[in-house]
Amino acid sequence: MKTLLKAASAAVLLVAASQSYASLEGMPGYFVLEVGPYWTSEGETQNVYIEGLAGDEFTADSNNQVGGLFGFGYLFHALKHEHYGIDAGVNAFYLTKTQVQGDVIQEFMFTNLSYEYSVAHIPVYAAAKGYFKTHKTLAWTVDLGLGVNFLQTSGYKDKPLTSFSLSDDAYLDSTDTTANFSAMAGVGVKKILKHVSLELGYRFFYLGEGSLEPRTDAILDDLSTGPVYVNALMLTVGI
Repeated sequence: MKTLLKAASAAVLLVAASQSYASLEGMPGYFVLEVGPYWTSEGETQNVYIEGLAGDEFTADSNNQVGGLFGFGYLFHALKHEHYGIDAGVNAFYLTKTQVQGDVIQEFMFTNLSYEYSVAHIPVYAAAKGYFKTHKTLAWTVDLGLGVNFLQTSGYKDKPLTSFSLSDDAYLDSTDTTANFSAMAGVGVKKILKHVSLELGYRFFYLGEGSLEPRTDAILDDLSTGPVYVNALMLTVGI
């Protein structure tokens, strides 16, 4: 929740700055609301070493996760021409939680446990949207954004796969947040109406990498999400 408030505060400040700049320059702006599904593959197979022991291998399932994406932003007209233009401003997103799952091969020999944890993302970008009109009310769009992603891991738990195994609880189940460099790019087609615009498009996100902290100092390695890449389909409403 604290991370969500921080991200929301950063987005509000950037929106306020964008509105102030647009007002000073005499360039009207507009709000964007975005929604759609996304696909990602989080988690990676890795070796975790334990002091005084051989260690364990944490495998990752195929982990082709699907989630929901919600976005909000404010853009102003930085360059406006009859047939093309560039809008710039701020764009923030919330990507709903997905589950990373896999098995724990203890001592690199015995598949005794399975594990899972949750991952969520709150990226905030300085964004630009270029558009090229093919008709008075129809345009192709190109989106770019650079910023920060607040990557949250939480809810780690493992469970025995055999009757003679015991749960390890090797990693903390609390929420851990990592701030990463992030980038996004996309293309779409926009329908321009009298007071609103409707856009259907594709976005690609690079969201960085997060990790879970071990419960004890005897476990020598964090559990990594691996680098996170996201593909999304989005419906955008400009107001």
